[in-house]
Amino acid sequence: MPLLFFSRRFYIFSTIIPFIASIALYRVDTFDPSHLPANALVYSTTSIPPLVNDQLLTGAEFIGVGLLNKPEDIAYDRDSGLIYTGCVDGWVKRVKVMESANDSVVEDWVNTGGRPLGLAFGLHGEVIVADAYKGLLNISDDGRKTELLTDEAEGVRFNVTVRRRCSKYYINEERVEVFIQSLPGYPDNIRYDGDGHYWIAMPSGVTTLWKLSFRYPFIRKLQALAAKYGFNTMIMENAGALQVDLDGKPIALYHDPKHSHVTSGVKIGKYLYCGSLLGSHIVRLDLLKYPAQKRL
Repeated sequence: MPLLFFSRRFYIFSTIIPFIASIALYRVDTFDPSHLPANALVYSTTSIPPLVNDQLLTGAEFIGVGLLNKPEDIAYDRDSGLIYTGCVDGWVKRVKVMESANDSVVEDWVNTGGRPLGLAFGLHGEVIVADAYKGLLNISDDGRKTELLTDEAEGVRFNVTVRRRCSKYYINEERVEVFIQSLPGYPDNIRYDGDGHYWIAMPSGVTTLWKLSFRYPFIRKLQALAAKYGFNTMIMENAGALQVDLDGKPIALYHDPKHSHVTSGVKIGKYLYCGSLLGSHIVRLDLLKYPAQKRL
């Protein structure tokens, strides 16, 4: 009898009470995801380029191991030969890459006091930083002066990541057109390599769970609740970078089933460099030694 009583109590405390608590948390949480437009859920044939390397990590080198904490974006300054990247500790860091990855030098350049994400160079060598907490920042080329450009978008917020497409905006004409769609993953940062190609980073390939979460808002709410309490339920896999031409035509795809959270990618010289939202280094792949090849 005592054993049976204990078993019932254990069942109540281990199953029923957590279930009731989960329902209560779900109902009181203010996050209220909306339904996506019906046309956003229409999945067309994925644009697969003629050349593919599906083993990105094979032969890859790691730059700045332990010194680059979640280097989300990568910006390359051709004049100085330096790579700029923003890390989760607030530092915009500069990296001098060498032929040997182990000889690369990482420098703490400017700390924004926030979370630097996207980076771009201005007309006079300044570094423009999209900081998640501070806003849009302008850092002088010598790193001595940081100016807040805006802390609000002052426009319409939009997101086309879930639709797996990128658009092209004509500034002078105020016209938008689709650049590429039906991507093999969900797009993040886009980089131009100076040689007639854009590189589109994809933190994850397409998965069933991603499709279900976009179709059903309650799944997105459950995922948001889990993330709030430290649990990551999103499956991120097959991350990589897609090379396209100036017209958006796919050329080559570099990805890996074991890789995730690739948020930036760009070709510099003979190497492909990839930043990551979760990694502790920059991934570098020699494109001459490990090129994308025609699919069989």
